[in-house]
Amino acid sequence: MHILILLSYFFALILAKGGGSTILDLKSGVICSPVVQSKSNKGHIHLYVDSISTKDHTTVDSLRFPALIFRATHIANFTDIPPPEVYYEVYQNNPSDLYAKIIDSENVKFKLEPFEGFHIDSNKVWNDFITLDHDIKEEQPHVDVKFVVPETGIYCVYIAPPVDQGILDIKVPVQFKNEYGNLSYTYYKIYTDLRVTIILGIILFAVLFHHILKLIDKDFNNLNKLSIISKGIIFYVLGPYITVVILSCGCLFILNNISSSSQGSVFVGKLSSLINVCFNCYIQFVFLLFTMGYGVIYYHNGQSNQYRMFPQKQLSRAFGLLIANIFFYILLLIFDSPSSTKMPYLHGVLTSSSDSGPNSGILLALNFILFIYSLFWFIAPIVYYFKTKKLIASFPPSSGGGTESNSSDRVVRAFRLSIWIIIGVPFVVALVAAFFIISNIQESATTAPRLPPPTSKDREIVYHSLISFWSLEILELQSGVVAALARASIVYVFILVISMFFIWVKDNNGLVVDPQANDPVQYSEVPEFDISDEE
Repeated sequence: MHILILLSYFFALILAKGGGSTILDLKSGVICSPVVQSKSNKGHIHLYVDSISTKDHTTVDSLRFPALIFRATHIANFTDIPPPEVYYEVYQNNPSDLYAKIIDSENVKFKLEPFEGFHIDSNKVWNDFITLDHDIKEEQPHVDVKFVVPETGIYCVYIAPPVDQGILDIKVPVQFKNEYGNLSYTYYKIYTDLRVTIILGIILFAVLFHHILKLIDKDFNNLNKLSIISKGIIFYVLGPYITVVILSCGCLFILNNISSSSQGSVFVGKLSSLINVCFNCYIQFVFLLFTMGYGVIYYHNGQSNQYRMFPQKQLSRAFGLLIANIFFYILLLIFDSPSSTKMPYLHGVLTSSSDSGPNSGILLALNFILFIYSLFWFIAPIVYYFKTKKLIASFPPSSGGGTESNSSDRVVRAFRLSIWIIIGVPFVVALVAAFFIISNIQESATTAPRLPPPTSKDREIVYHSLISFWSLEILELQSGVVAALARASIVYVFILVISMFFIWVKDNNGLVVDPQANDPVQYSEVPEFDISDEE
């Protein structure tokens, strides 16, 4: 279970990644992002000059400066245009020397000369000037630029505002619009998978609910006839899972239809992350309680001759760990901002955090704490499994009438099989997912660009950038990689619920709470049922 929960955290956290501002200014002169194109040719890049502030306000109307749009993997086609990572640094520190090599001041364009042995396709590049709206008809194509991308890939936008005209500030919003909306391809594949998951989840819930209706003779007053685990699987695992998927799908729908640069987009992304994180912590908490015997030999209240009271101290500790775990993840979402990534010029791409950002120390501490929590959630259930198994065998719950379904042997078998499924199936699912991922990557490797030997150190940097962006395109834009990861966690949840149905729900195994019974034994402090660390 732990492996698939980590996958779930991965998908939760990417919603908080790569969603930073796509507004270019005097500090940031380049932005790159994936754009997906289709036969509809709706995928495009939109940019315009939003505002310009200068020392001399009379010069604003005459300001025009170059902009360049190209696919990142085509960077080797150019002679002098530096790769995005180099352009980002030099643009901030020494723009004058940068412009001297790459800007055609007379035509207000970038100098695009093909490198020896390479070719520049003018249909795949936009190279011209942009300006504010001066109500000049001839300049309208330069006011509101819409470049329809010729093919799917990661595209970069460069700007080169002049350094000798007293510009104090400038804002150039850039919107990367996929043919299906504003989501990146990674988000969109998850979005489409979640829509299918909602339908399948509702169908599964309906089937299980129909079964329990037969168990209670279609009388909801008889819900107490259901075992704790039977109700738990349907109402406390599958039900919340469907709810979380619906909420996540709703968040992605909103993100697909609003600008990725807006504050609303950032808020919705964080909200979706928080929802997923809280649910994943909750599932780990439920799994821990189950391995501690909750629903098998313990319950927290009520009256029945089939169980003992769950030790309050252990329940309080587990609940406290749940709340603390959620709290630390909330802190991580707050401090792990897009501005702290190692590649701030990348948008809509999962990148690692910077080691030297303003919150790097806090992030390091939070990640260490969460790593300890991950170890605990993995190790503690295994330890308690053996303790609970021993308790069931030595002092089993009452048979409640001697039926076979509640016998000690049956409970032990059901408990053991459940743990094997919860812990073992994720490894199988993860291996299958890894197989498809590796196969997809190996197939994609055949499309790797073949480059001649570099002729200089600068050329070597260009090649390195090209390969990096090619690798990112494989990871971000190849549906096989994304689908294998996303669907692995979904498949596991359905396998888990269906398996637990046949083990516990089908025959209503586990404890049955009877609020009308009055069994004083349950309140007795029976040491055999103490699951404290001293056991």
